[in-house]
Amino acid sequence: AEQMAEALEKNNNAAGEIVQMLMQNEASEAYWKLMTERRKQAYEETTNENQQLHNFVEDLSKENEQLRKVSSHCDYLQNVLN
Repeated sequence: AEQMAEALEKNNNAAGEIVQMLMQNEASEAYWKLMTERRKQAYEETTNENQQLHNFVEDLSKENEQLRKVSSHCDYLQNVLN
């Protein structure tokens, strides 16, 4: 809970900082650096999640193929026994 409160406070402070930067006539270099860092972080998080999902789908596909083979063998045995 403490970490969550710190994260929320950090986000609120960052949001306030962004608003202050936007109130200026021209966006400062600090604003663009901050925005670049946030975009980079979001990109990295999305890339990691995408890789995890890709691996998960690959694992499920392999499991699905194995289950199809087992099902095929079961069907064969059922036909032999009937």
